Amino acid sequence: MIRTYFFSDHIDKHDMAMEFVKLMIEDNRYQYEEASNIEMCILGSFLASNVGCYRTSYEDWIFEASDTCSGNITFLYKEGNNIIMEDLYQEETGHEASLTIPINEFLRILIEWKQFCATQPKEVIGQEGFINVWISFFALIALTMLFALLALRLFKKRLDCV
Repeated sequence: MIRTYFFSDHIDKHDMAMEFVKLMIEDNRYQYEEASNIEMCILGSFLASNVGCYRTSYEDWIFEASDTCSGNITFLYKEGNNIIMEDLYQEETGHEASLTIPINEFLRILIEWKQFCATQPKEVIGQEGFINVWISFFALIALTMLFALLALRLFKKRLDCV
């Protein structure tokens, strides 16, 4: 299942192209798929790998005294009223780029990401066209009992107990 999440306000307002990050859900986790440019690639990797859907420490870090923070893929540091986000593996990837985001915009992105993640499980589990989980559960139980009874009957017949 693919969800596309768009970010456009934090990039230079003179750039009229819509910036995007495409993430793909795999094993109930978002994985970075593609982006419109390297800056959005850094943001998508940060959201999918460093933040995920269960960590909130980056919101806390903004208000802490520490000026730097790093995760699996990105390195973040504060500079004035901005957050600078860089790829930890710039030498290996050959992409020397960074993403500058105002702190209030960074907070907005984290809050929207948290809200987005909160809706994701309902959308994935409750999609139209899929069998209800309880119907599947009871069908499995009923078929297991049926095959168990048939197996016992066959076993008794072979032992001449019937």
